[in-house]
Amino acid sequence: MDLYEFAIGSSSPYGKIKESAENVAIYNGALDYYVKNKVEKEGKEVYKYKDLKTDIELADENIEILKKESKNKVYKSKNEKSANSLRDILISAQKPADLEMTVMSVSSKIISGVPDYQWYQGCSPTSAAMVLKYRWPSLPDESTLIEELAGNMGTNGSGGTNIGMIPMGISSTMHDHGMIVSSWNDGAGRTKSTLSEYSLQINSNKPVVVTVVNNTQPAPGYPSGYKTHTMAGVGYYKSSVDGNFIIVHDTNTNGEMYLDFDASSFGTNYWTYVD
Repeated sequence: MDLYEFAIGSSSPYGKIKESAENVAIYNGALDYYVKNKVEKEGKEVYKYKDLKTDIELADENIEILKKESKNKVYKSKNEKSANSLRDILISAQKPADLEMTVMSVSSKIISGVPDYQWYQGCSPTSAAMVLKYRWPSLPDESTLIEELAGNMGTNGSGGTNIGMIPMGISSTMHDHGMIVSSWNDGAGRTKSTLSEYSLQINSNKPVVVTVVNNTQPAPGYPSGYKTHTMAGVGYYKSSVDGNFIIVHDTNTNGEMYLDFDASSFGTNYWTYVD
């Protein structure tokens, strides 16, 4: 049986082993590798152990130390959530086909080309502008569009916007440009603004205006979480092992940000759709 365990950017040390009945590969934790080799010494068969990384034969006293360490070692994943999920999958699998299907249960999508605007006059009008400008490129430039949305949403001088005013401001702004759209909030929390409905919008290449309340997930620029904040939802990542994440463009950082949808620290969410 082949066993591979090696660091990124390196090669497996098991390539040094010649396959034979006398050679046995021994795994003693991440990045520790040894080979047990049967040899003849003074007419007797004995075992020699070699460290595959250093290619040095181990002394007898070192072998005994390793055996004791290996027996008493407790392995703990840095990501206990993922490790526990994977453990449950392995235990529940009835046959190899079940295991393969379960472990590979991953789906993800990111809509490419969605603007990544930085905060201007408020996170809600800025995020809505990202969503609208992607869908309707003929709309005004970034700052003009954000200003129009802020006015129609009733955003105050500190950049605060009532959640209920976000869809109304979107519809009014689009109407000002001669386009009739429907925009609405899908309700508060995971049971109303569901991940499945959000995913359907993303799969249709329709970014979503995402608002979170009481979010405490640390993120770059937000050591205590987003608190109450609006962003542009541009994708998702769903895994039977890692959990479920929404992918957003935040108004204070560049690039895609991943928010753990399953965690209690995610807070209360509201999706705002545009059709």
